[in-house]
Amino acid sequence: METFFVKNIDASPSNDAGLAFVYFDFGNFEYFTICFSEDQDKIYVEKSEQIQSIYSNNLSYRFSNEGIVFEFDDKIATKINTNKSILLKFDVEKNQLELLKISLEAVFKNRLS
Repeated sequence: METFFVKNIDASPSNDAGLAFVYFDFGNFEYFTICFSEDQDKIYVEKSEQIQSIYSNNLSYRFSNEGIVFEFDDKIATKINTNKSILLKFDVEKNQLELLKISLEAVFKNRLS
């Protein structure tokens, strides 16, 4: 499992354009983001640059004692140039953690398999 240390998190369950997203900033122009738009039927996944992105629903997440773990199928892992499982470690305040949870639920709840 590849581990990333998150410096900042930006999240929204629905912005002005109806986009639910979570953006994990690792610093030095490195990041991981997922989003779901009402215009799409799949989750958009991107790691550090648009060329490393894909639309798919073959991913999941879970919170752990260390942070959050995302798991992908082989196609996603290859396309975003990472392992099939990544651990994102972060330290956030309780209200930001709640926004993160709500935003992740919004990204994942409307996807179609």
